[in-house]
Amino acid sequence: MDFEARYVVGYEGRYIITSDGKVRRAAGSGRCSKAYPAGSELKQTPNSKGYLRVGLRRNGKTTVRPVHQLVLEAYHGPRPDGQVSRHLNGDLADNRRENLAWGTQAENVGDIVQHGRHPHGRKTHCPANHEYDEANTRWVTVRGVPRAGRQCRACDRIKKASK
Repeated sequence: MDFEARYVVGYEGRYIITSDGKVRRAAGSGRCSKAYPAGSELKQTPNSKGYLRVGLRRNGKTTVRPVHQLVLEAYHGPRPDGQVSRHLNGDLADNRRENLAWGTQAENVGDIVQHGRHPHGRKTHCPANHEYDEANTRWVTVRGVPRAGRQCRACDRIKKASK
């Protein structure tokens, strides 16, 4: 698999990030030793939500950063105002450049719903206990994001009949 390597933004000369989401020590970073040679990969650990993160040292201080944000900054540029990071395939551990994008919060919530990670998206019945199945579910657009929410058609019919 071919990949590209770039310096981690803000840590130029110290760390590089590959397009497949690996963080490595750069040659001549000053932190290289027999225990931590240049090119050695940093250990990535998940946070409580499942996002992978690494500890980056500079001036004697360690800062823990999410790997997906490092990839986005290096390959897609700085975060635009009002934008958040998105995992396009829904896999929080997949930090490849092509799986990441900046987007709106509404787009991010739409991704979460579409990939079945939203807590309400796992519900099988509406509050009135009607089953969410293909015939009884109407997908709605929320803030321009298709399939960002769903409504029960049986409840819609009851509401219309009571008017």
